[in-house]
Amino acid sequence: MIHFLFISKILLLGLSIAQVLSTIQVYISNTSYYKFLTSIQQAGYLAVPNEQVFSTLRDLCPAFCGGLFFTLTAGATITILSSGLAWAWDRLFSRNRIILFLLFLLLFLFLVSANIRGFSPLISGYLLFIPLLVFRFTLRWLPEESKNQSYIDTIYPVIPFLALALILILWKPALLNTDRFLDIRDYLLLSNPIGRKVNTFYYENSLYATRVFESSRQQLIRSCRLDGISDPLLRARITRILLSRDYLPIENATGPDLRIDLSGQDFAFYDQEELILRTSVRGFFLNPVDILKQYEERTARHGSLLSFTMLSVFFIGTLVLFGCTYAPFYFLSGLFLQSTPKTIKAGILWSLTLVVAFFAISASNPEDLSDTKRLSAAMASDRLRARITALKYILRNKIDIARLPGYQNMLDSPDIPERYWLAKALGVSRTPETRESLQRLLDDPHFNVVCMALDSLGRRGNRADVTLILSKIEASHNWYEQWYAYRAIRRLGWKQGKSR
Repeated sequence: MIHFLFISKILLLGLSIAQVLSTIQVYISNTSYYKFLTSIQQAGYLAVPNEQVFSTLRDLCPAFCGGLFFTLTAGATITILSSGLAWAWDRLFSRNRIILFLLFLLLFLFLVSANIRGFSPLISGYLLFIPLLVFRFTLRWLPEESKNQSYIDTIYPVIPFLALALILILWKPALLNTDRFLDIRDYLLLSNPIGRKVNTFYYENSLYATRVFESSRQQLIRSCRLDGISDPLLRARITRILLSRDYLPIENATGPDLRIDLSGQDFAFYDQEELILRTSVRGFFLNPVDILKQYEERTARHGSLLSFTMLSVFFIGTLVLFGCTYAPFYFLSGLFLQSTPKTIKAGILWSLTLVVAFFAISASNPEDLSDTKRLSAAMASDRLRARITALKYILRNKIDIARLPGYQNMLDSPDIPERYWLAKALGVSRTPETRESLQRLLDDPHFNVVCMALDSLGRRGNRADVTLILSKIEASHNWYEQWYAYRAIRRLGWKQGKSR
């Protein structure tokens, strides 16, 4: 009970600090983005997200919910690591001052890395307030050390967990690709009501958070200002190039993502007031894509926060998975060998079970679907996993799904993952009847399916779908759908303009 209260207090402290900082950070980002979207809409361009979504950017709720993304990933990771290091410094290193100096040196290096491309007070706040306060209060709230305490009981469960993770990464790194995360979403989250709510919450609010560390390279739409370019022909020529890269020229734009000034025979590229690069006018027009990519790479900020947040997603996800799978073994281990600590017994049982399960899965041979009859049978199977496997095979091998008439029954499937992979597989086909099926999925009740239907319409390359997708952008209330829709029309060759 004492340990539970200690852990709860530490987590509450760290997550509360992270939530306050992240809410402020996301709110500032949302407010800035609201001004940007308002300016491009007033300039006559297409705003994504539309006004139905961006009108809420000044509200506190989106900032708070978007901040939860950082709190439950980067904030939780910093809290756990800081508390763990405080425990180790106290119990394993007897508060050795040299070790403490090394820990402060490590924190200083993280601060330098996070601010090397420009000082960020809020990111610095994460790396100062959370570690220092959590470290300090962990030492204050640590339960008294038991006599003859053996820390092997505490750290043993972590050893097999880390060992298995290392073996998995080194032996079969392909198992840790994007498909594995999609499998977790398909079979763990979308298979139950609570998981579907978690999935919806993540997709509805994660874009507010990711806006914080999006560089020019990652944004859908960017603003630019052309200073000192008075020649109308030159201005029109550079405007066409910028629009093709989604840089929207806006006169008198405040804080544009890019500012281009003409200096003699050179173009000077500025980020705010900072000169980023200079190139000749001729050199820019010969290779504008590479020049703009150089600019985007040099102005990319918060890369360390992005990398750490993504690692935190993996870390917290695996920690939760470990806790959920380890807990049953921990409780069962209390039924036998009372003289052996439960953590050791549970660790051995958990490790052996996962090793056996891993080898069993690795040894199982996937069904050969190269034969059309077997593929059709898999699509008509009573097992959801078999049908999804067939759809993935069709997608991977670029098979026209129109050759397998059974796909039409999948349009009314009650399973979201099945309709999701069907929408992706329809993007490979070029048969007119499959286009109608794909358009039908645009009205699917689940936004993940709609997003994949929009993505597939873009991949099919039919420019007649631009009008349909534009209407979807205007009517949708979901930012994620609009994000996919915009990418789809851009892939179909549509470009921004002031015609609106």
